[in-house]
Amino acid sequence: MIVTERGAATTVIVHDGAVRRWRSVARRGMLFSECESIDHVVLEDGGTLSADPEDRTETLWYVVSGRACFRNGTDDTVHPVPAEHAVLLPTGVPGLLSAAGTCEVIVVTCVPDSVARRLPHRAPSLSAPTSDVPDADTCQAH
Repeated sequence: MIVTERGAATTVIVHDGAVRRWRSVARRGMLFSECESIDHVVLEDGGTLSADPEDRTETLWYVVSGRACFRNGTDDTVHPVPAEHAVLLPTGVPGLLSAAGTCEVIVVTCVPDSVARRLPHRAPSLSAPTSDVPDADTCQAH
């Protein structure tokens, strides 16, 4: 995983007159990872995020601050999404998140469970501590 420091969203994208500031927090940097990316996005009033069913990923939009509205692409129902609430979009489901004023969002994109189950089993591969590193018994004796 490639991880950047926390900070203000830095890349500015202007689309349809709306401003969106974006910063990549983490990106998949290894072959066997279910999480594709974690992004920090600041949407100005009217700014949007969309989920494309063709991406074949699952998406989580977590509204950190501000307010947004979620429009389900399958039936056009609109739902308010206040701060500290999330929208989870399964694979293949379209959706649109629109900012109602300035809105800060964490976007997590993952491969679907059907793909994750096919990934090889992984386990942490940490080397054994060297002899100069104290063990639990040594620490308790002091």
